Formats: sequence, structure tokens, C-alpha cells
Amino acid sequence: MLLGILGIMIVISVVFSVWWISRPPATSASVLDDIGRSVATGEPPKRIVSMAPSATEILFALGVGDKVVGVTDACDYPPEALKIEKIRQPFGDFQIEKIVGLNPDLVVMDRYLDLYPLGKWLSKLEEAKLKAVVLYAKNFDDLLGDISLMGQVTWTQDNATKLVSTLKQKIEAVTGKMKDLSEDNKTRVFCTNWYDEKSDPWTFGYGTFADDVIKMAGGLNVAGIKSGNFQMTLEALVWSDPQVIVDLEDLRWPAPTYDSLMAESRLKGMEAIKNNAIHKMDASLLSRPGPRLVDGLEQIAKLLHPELFP
Repeated sequence: MLLGILGIMIVISVVFSVWWISRPPATSASVLDDIGRSVATGEPPKRIVSMAPSATEILFALGVGDKVVGVTDACDYPPEALKIEKIRQPFGDFQIEKIVGLNPDLVVMDRYLDLYPLGKWLSKLEEAKLKAVVLYAKNFDDLLGDISLMGQVTWTQDNATKLVSTLKQKIEAVTGKMKDLSEDNKTRVFCTNWYDEKSDPWTFGYGTFADDVIKMAGGLNVAGIKSGNFQMTLEALVWSDPQVIVDLEDLRWPAPTYDSLMAESRLKGMEAIKNNAIHKMDASLLSRPGPRLVDGLEQIAKLLHPELFP
């Protein structure tokens, strides 16, 4: 009888040990998102809806792309995202009913969505009783923090830690090469995402990712005198005389920017125009606060200072 009881106890002990070793990593009960809201992390999400291309890219980079069941029409990377159910049509509003119908246990949205007049998407998600996490990255440190945050929320902390470490190494590999550059050796850059000769070109001032990237890559943003996304007059552009122009293109919708810049007679004397130093670049690499923002940094750095990247 005693031997039987001991045998049962040994079996229970072995089973418990196997479970303990193979159990999922422990997580805290909740975390705070980027606007201070408490988000429960007691269970790993199985069905995720992304309301921003940057969030979609983070989710795939963390290895949970197979759990994403809804994305926006702008979520075009990685290519697998194009096959996922759309919760917003081009230039339209989000369809809350469709989001609810996808039965998500997590919705990821960007705070910028609620900064526009037609926003209040967070309140709509909360009214629908959906668990939401809000991201609000304003610089590279925020981006790395968001990756760590999403690692906690999706139970992929190890993947998040590795990804953050890799991105930090890539950032430092660029900025380390630029630390000894004098102001005179920095390249004057004008970055635009739209110009059609009918109005002044749009550009990026301080407080934008494009401005951060240009500075970190050893450049001087000639539009860095104002904040945010704004239109710079042609007179101011000519006066600033950029050496390089970065033409950010949405790969899905061709823009007239390059042809318009080359055709504008008032810009002919600028160094960038005379040297045909207008470079097209995927706009998402400088505008989306996702892992590929670091790829954009690397590309701009090599463009501005090829001599430092043999």
C-alpha cells in the first residue's frame, strides 16, 4: 500500500516538474500603454486587430503575424499583411462593426488616430468592450519602448528583447560614425513627400521621424526651423540650397514630386537640382514608427555619407 502511494506521488512529481519547465513565461497582470491606460496581460492574445501599419509591422516582427486577423488598407508590409481582412477601405473610416465581427481579444491602435477631427476611435473600441492598447511613438526611444510593450502584451518578451537589442546595435552603428562630423561636413537635406507645382512642397520639420533620421544620419534638415509636416515656400527652399533632396514616395500611388521638382525653373540653381541629387525612397521607411524605421536611417546615412560606409 505504502509503495503504491509513493509511486503515485513520484508520478505526480514528475508530471508537475515537466509542466513547470515547459510552462509559458510568467507575466505581470497588466502593463501601461503609451497614454497611461492599464492593459491586461493575463492571457496571450489569439486574435489581434491592427489599426496602424506600424503596429502591424511590429506584430509581424515579434512573430505573431499569424494571429493578426484584421488590418488597415495601408498595411502593406510584410507582404503577408496584404492578405488579411481589411477593417478600413482606402481613404475611408474604420468599420467598428467589422472589427467587432472579427472577435479580437486585442486591438492595437495609434494615438495619432484620435488626434484628428474624425477620431475618438479609442472611445468607440471601449464602448464595444474591446481590449485595446494605444501606441504613441514620437522618437526612436519611444519606438523601442513600444516594441517592448507589445512583447509584454503578446507574450513574446524574448523576441522583443532580441529585436530591441538588434535595432539598438544598428542605430549605434550609424550614429557612431557621425559623432565626429563637424557642422560644415554635414549634408543639407530637403525631404518632401508631395510637390505638384500647383502649391509649395510639403516637408518635415522638427518633431518628426524624418527630421530625427536626417540628424542622426549626419544631415542638416533645411526644414528644421518649424515643427511637424508643413509646406515650405519655394523662396525659402531656394535660399536654404539643399545638397540632397529625398523624395518620399508611397509605392502604391505614384506622385508627381520628382518631375515637378526637375521642371520648376525657380529651383534650377539649387545644388541638389544641378547635381541631380534627388533620391526616391519608400515613404514608409521614414514615417512609420516600426522596426523598418532603422532601415530608413541606414539608407539615409549611406546616401548622405557614402564615404563612411565602404
